[in-house]
Amino acid sequence: MKNLIVQRQRFLQSIHRPTYLQRPGSGFLVYPYYAAMGGISLLSVYFTGKLLMAKKD
Repeated sequence: MKNLIVQRQRFLQSIHRPTYLQRPGSGFLVYPYYAAMGGISLLSVYFTGKLLMAKKD
């Protein structure tokens, strides 16, 4: 079995992206997570606004 540590290290250090986006296919995990967190945050702000407007008399 060939030792590929040096080749993989060169590959990862040659890419100028954040560590969690360096591997091929990592975008399939990261970007849906960003979308879900953004959607949840927007819903939270929306319903907080609805709650505050309903309490206003």
